[in-house]
Amino acid sequence: MAFVKFHVACSACESSDAVSVNDDGSAKCFSCGEFFPNYQKPVSLNEVYTRENIKMTEIPIAQDEYVGVFAALRDRNISEATAKKYNVRVTHTSDGEVDKHYYPYYLGNEVVAYKIRKVATKGFSSKGKMQDGELFGQQICNKGAKYITITEGECDAMAAYELTGSRWPVVSVKSGAQAAASDIKRNLEFLNSFENIIICFDSDKPGREAARKVASLFPPNKAKIMSLPVDYKDPNDMLKKNKHKEFVDSFWQAKSVTPAGIIRVSEKKEEWKDRSQSISLQYPWQGLNDKLLGMRRGELITVAAGTGVGKSQLIRELSRIISSWNKPPTT
Repeated sequence: MAFVKFHVACSACESSDAVSVNDDGSAKCFSCGEFFPNYQKPVSLNEVYTRENIKMTEIPIAQDEYVGVFAALRDRNISEATAKKYNVRVTHTSDGEVDKHYYPYYLGNEVVAYKIRKVATKGFSSKGKMQDGELFGQQICNKGAKYITITEGECDAMAAYELTGSRWPVVSVKSGAQAAASDIKRNLEFLNSFENIIICFDSDKPGREAARKVASLFPPNKAKIMSLPVDYKDPNDMLKKNKHKEFVDSFWQAKSVTPAGIIRVSEKKEEWKDRSQSISLQYPWQGLNDKLLGMRRGELITVAAGTGVGKSQLIRELSRIISSWNKPPTT
């Protein structure tokens, strides 16, 4: 059995950290789903534990082990206030530059794991029992609020929180698009306590597919999927370019997932207003005219009634009217 030892960038897609490399050298990208029998070259365990930017252990962490200070994540345009809200910390190099970001994962009120991001290389590692952790940011959310947003990454969660004016809770899945549904299933009770669930995954193909899978886990119309403006990949991309209004517009325009082929009446409203006008011929019975507003070309009229009620007589009368279809209608 292969064990996941660290996460690196994917050579098959745009993800910078979604590839899980196993101790036997095989790897899988949890963003695009690509499997690598031998990712570049097998990495020995000794090499794994001596390369700081990819080091990982599953040993439980002590509560005083989560270190660092609060500061703005300047490379991500995330404010210190938001970082402090999510308990995201940083450490610095000897010359005062930000060296690493630390993203905590909680179980209840305790940090059980955290991801470490090396700013210079963008490499990720993690420490603690990630499998025990809840969604990123879940510890700061009050159940039962009107809205909650789900993103694909930690910085996207903090970015979406800022972009929506820090008004509503935002969380992130732990392991990217490919494992998003599994992360959500483990936290369904928490998420279902919210009135509306907004899914804001990356705008690439894996993100769109994962968003639909996640939406299908919730009751009809409860989960809505955001579509970001063209040229923007994720919420953090929009925050770095100060596209607050555009993000909020997309937030309010999020749509519920409907089965293929189902058309909402609201989506056809404008088309209905501009529909072509058809000439109506009146029925010889005022009661039907009041209910059906006459007959029109292209309509299928079905007559059903019991035996001996007079269906044939009614059809003969209708045939007489229809035979005069090309004549100018009379009032």
